Amino acid sequence: MVVSRYVLKNSPLIGLDQELLSKALKVVENYWILACLGVFNCVFWCVLILFVVIHVCSYLI
Repeated sequence: MVVSRYVLKNSPLIGLDQELLSKALKVVENYWILACLGVFNCVFWCVLILFVVIHVCSYLI
C-alpha cells in the first residue's frame, strides 16, 4: 500500500475526505489476508467440483 499512501498524500482529491480515505486504506491493509483466503477458497472449490464432474462423467461414458 506504499503507492496508495503516496497518492493519498500527494494528489489533489476533490470532494473526498482524507480521513475517510485513510481509514479505507487501513481496512484494506487489515483484510488482505482474508481476501486472499477467499480467492483461494473459491478457486479450490471450483477445481474440486470440476475434478468430481470429470471423474463421474468418465464412469458414465
